[in-house]
This record gives sequence, C-alpha cells and structure tokens, in this order.
Amino acid sequence: MNQASRSDAPDPEEVAERLALEITEEIVRLMERRGMTRERLATAMDVTPTFVSRMLNATPAMTLQTIARCAVALNARPKLTLAIETPEGPSAEAKRRLDLGIAETSEPREMEH
Repeated sequence: MNQASRSDAPDPEEVAERLALEITEEIVRLMERRGMTRERLATAMDVTPTFVSRMLNATPAMTLQTIARCAVALNARPKLTLAIETPEGPSAEAKRRLDLGIAETSEPREMEH
C-alpha cells in the first residue's frame, strides 16, 4: 500500500463499528423472521440472555466464534468478504466496501472444527 492511499484509508475502529452494526442488524432481522426471542437465541447458542443482549449492542469486539454460534442457532451461514480497493475506485470485481453478512440457508449447518 503506498503512502497516498494510506492517508485516505478508513479508520479500522470505524470499520469494526460498521461491521458490528451490520451483523447485529442482520441477526435481529433473522430473529424476527424466525419468531425467535433473545431468550430462545441464548438457549440455542448455549449462552446466557445477558450475553445475547451484550452481543446485540453492536460491540465491535464480537468474535468470529460468536458470529458462528449465532449463525448456527439461527440456521444461517455466515459470509465474510474482503474486497480490494483501487485508487481509481471500486471495480466490478472489487467492491469498495467491506461486506459482512449472514446468508440464510434452508438446511441446518454444523460448525466445522
């Protein structure tokens, strides 16, 4: 990465906050679609309701393990994509933003070890 593009780089803390907000919003949408309460999600994740409440407060320190446990509990598949940014702007193959989402699945998935 050259010096010119480095000064234009987004702040990692802001990126983390945006990602946490996006994943939290997606978790809440999936919970609503499945009619799942925070208590039921906590039970399915084998965590306390307090843990779920903290997780849904969009803390940027949410771990991949937590996202995976939540995805399994919601019968969803997590999807993480890092897109390359170019100095001229995003190309068709390299979207400008970091994209993190949960894609719904019809079949329950087990977490791989």
